[in-house]
Amino acid sequence: PQGRPVVRRGAPGLRLRRTADELAALAAAAMARSTSPDGRSVMRPAAVAGDLLGLAAIVIPRPDRDTTELVVRRLTGSQALVALLAFPRVLGWRDPGVLERHFEQLGWIAAEVPVFTVRVPWGPPFADDLPRNLLDAIGW
Repeated sequence: PQGRPVVRRGAPGLRLRRTADELAALAAAAMARSTSPDGRSVMRPAAVAGDLLGLAAIVIPRPDRDTTELVVRRLTGSQALVALLAFPRVLGWRDPGVLERHFEQLGWIAAEVPVFTVRVPWGPPFADDLPRNLLDAIGW
């Protein structure tokens, strides 16, 4: 692969469990909010032209009952690759060609895109400035 990694837009909205309503309210200014037929909040990001978006960063949240503030750590090199390998798109692949391609693609992504782990204070309640602090911490 060459150039910057891109991702497809995917689903137009993210359905959140009731326990995430407070967090959803914090992001309400940047996203449209509605309710799904099963009563969940649905967050829809602002419209973006096109089906492909540049991948600016990957954030791996780690909810933590023992922390009171965000702890952001940027992973590099093999640490980033190992972290990404922990989240396979499909479990159980055994075909060597598929596994090789997957490993190569994740290696390329880990080299091109910043990967972060973030220890997040357990919630709810969530701090009002949590989304802004997270974006600031990853430099976005």
